[in-house]
Amino acid sequence: MVTPAVDLSDLYRAAYMQGVSAFDHFIHEEVRVRMLEWHGRPQSTWPAGFATFKIPISSTHQAGRSVPDAAVRFEAEIRSQHGHLSFQHPDKVAAACRLVSNTEIWQTIATDLGTKKQGKLSPSQVAKKDWGLIIDRRNLIVHEADLDPTPPRSRRYPIDKEMTDEALQKIGLVTRLIAASL
Repeated sequence: MVTPAVDLSDLYRAAYMQGVSAFDHFIHEEVRVRMLEWHGRPQSTWPAGFATFKIPISSTHQAGRSVPDAAVRFEAEIRSQHGHLSFQHPDKVAAACRLVSNTEIWQTIATDLGTKKQGKLSPSQVAKKDWGLIIDRRNLIVHEADLDPTPPRSRRYPIDKEMTDEALQKIGLVTRLIAASL
């Protein structure tokens, strides 16, 4: 039994951070697997972004290489180029998705979520802005210890179960929408 004296805020922060990390991992894996699938298909069927993926000639040029060897080298190159990248920011997510699909991912997400225009912002811009707020909070938790920047910088921003659940539900929903849209 938990008493009101127990501060669970760090557990909520950890859950929030892990939710975003899981999303990032999902994008990495989904894009890698789909790129490997496209690799074996005729170039005329490729999404426009797939053709822009740059591969050093040294990773593909070897006399007598077999087709399975080419796929292994291609996967290694994907991992090498994407391994240090973060697919969390809306524009980075969209860029990764364009490698495997011609779908405008934030437009699709906005439509599926029923996102409305806000002022001069289109529905897809609103969806990106809303997602960006989740990522900004994650970055604040991870890089700034979730501290309020106003002096004396000793107070943390509030976080509770409802805030965490809302973010995790949104992360899960966006993940499912992306998986269904690619």
